Amino acid sequence: MQLPVVQLPNRTAGIVLTLTWSRIANAHGYRVYRSPTAGSGASTMQLLGELSCAAGVCDCTANPTQCKLKDDGTMTTTAGKTPLPPGSVGVWHAVDGAVRCTTTDCKLGTSRESHSTVAVQKPTDPTKYYLYGFGGRDASGTYLDTYEVAAVTVDPATEAQTVADWAAGGSTLSSPRAELGVWVMDAENSSIIRKSGTPTDVWFLVGSGRTTGGTIDSSLQAGQLQANGTLGAFIATSSLKSALAGLGVGASNDQLYTFGGQSGLANGTSAHLCASNGNPAGCSGGIPALPNNAFNSLGSAATQRQYMGYTQVYLMRTRVTASGGGQSYGPDQETASKAGAYFALGADFFLGPGALLAELQLGYAGLNGFILRDTNAGNFGLALGDRLML
Repeated sequence: MQLPVVQLPNRTAGIVLTLTWSRIANAHGYRVYRSPTAGSGASTMQLLGELSCAAGVCDCTANPTQCKLKDDGTMTTTAGKTPLPPGSVGVWHAVDGAVRCTTTDCKLGTSRESHSTVAVQKPTDPTKYYLYGFGGRDASGTYLDTYEVAAVTVDPATEAQTVADWAAGGSTLSSPRAELGVWVMDAENSSIIRKSGTPTDVWFLVGSGRTTGGTIDSSLQAGQLQANGTLGAFIATSSLKSALAGLGVGASNDQLYTFGGQSGLANGTSAHLCASNGNPAGCSGGIPALPNNAFNSLGSAATQRQYMGYTQVYLMRTRVTASGGGQSYGPDQETASKAGAYFALGADFFLGPGALLAELQLGYAGLNGFILRDTNAGNFGLALGDRLML
């Protein structure tokens, strides 16, 4: 937070400046920054002091000194220690010890490199998340067909996280593989799941990667999230058309996407989840099936990429309900009768037993309803006809 500028009195005696602030929920400490000159801007801020609440979350009500800094004129700033820019993740630290883990050191049970990692929130428990490590190669270079999962529990009051030790998954892939892609499909990125009878379902699709001997296995398998964080038995579904390894993946709007991968490849592909048999065409069943001959080309990218970084980002669904004057801004209809004025000017031309009629008509009415507020309506008409006289 940025505090207002304090104008100090012009006096020779020493001044002790005491800075206090309101607590920030769940803060474990505070850093206080100061600009070297007045009005020099936030980008020039330098660290003046740091307060750490050793007992955990700061409680400025019980201990006001945790939200207070005194400067008697001797404090100096630390050059080069500037505030973290927006979006920073803070200081990295090892996740180990009793404070963060339930037991031991939170290391993977098996050393893995070139594996795929994903994280999901448990649909029925917003305080529980699961971390996964799929496949990869172990310390000896052997390709792995296993996965591991670790549960993360978030304290809703303090936002403190407890990470359980990694546990081996109960099922294995059809072949060991590394440099693979993993998609996660749930109600946030799949309307098929969201509108189904089981909207809390979460499916993992584990795809193409490099396997024993350096060859590529392009098969795709699916596993469903279970209540304890493990996955059900993997189910085979449509394979990728291209032999890809080191690919980037993404998922949105019932679609699975691939980007790059395999040295020299720049194009991307996409495949649509099956909602039911024949929907879309080529489907032999519902989720987790994909249509036969899935993964159509998205075209070539400008740059060839392999071993790229990627992350799954959800485009959040938002429903906006607005109203004004007691009426919704959605589809609406209003009927009313309003008094107005009508003018007509015409002439009759007598032709035997009748007369030829020509008439110019003008109408006007003011409107002031819920939907059509302060407006008006009018009409212009021309009547031509024959008037029968008896």
